Amino acid sequence: MKKAMETYEPNSRIPIPHDCVIKDIRQESDWLIIDFEDDISRHDSIRAIRPDARTLALRFHLIYDGIQGIFRHRRSQRDGAGYMPVKGFRQFRKLMRNSRHSETFLYLYEAYHQVIVELDSTLLILETDSVEFEWTLKEPADAVEADPVL
Repeated sequence: MKKAMETYEPNSRIPIPHDCVIKDIRQESDWLIIDFEDDISRHDSIRAIRPDARTLALRFHLIYDGIQGIFRHRRSQRDGAGYMPVKGFRQFRKLMRNSRHSETFLYLYEAYHQVIVELDSTLLILETDSVEFEWTLKEPADAVEADPVL
């Protein structure tokens, strides 16, 4: 499989894989890695920037304290509805595994050495100095052929 890598710094207009379904989120050493669904280029947000993409791994290089906070939208009898803190990354992964639906990537807010990743029911606040897009590309035979010109 052919791969392509792009690296961005926070505050540099990082592309946003809006509405793409997340297969997995994991932490490896000083990286937070988000793996996306297969056939990701079917989404408009990806087709516009990488029409030959099969899938994407979004890698955040964590610095300083890394994950500053994880907040999940919940409803409770006592506190009402809103974003409430998750006790840590392990607890977040457990909540993801037990969820009835997959998380969807919605938006990414940028600041100096910080990003806030907005998923459909979770906010991740990360201290990072770079974001890597590791694209897995379709083989030429897998690429969608253009409509013939009549």
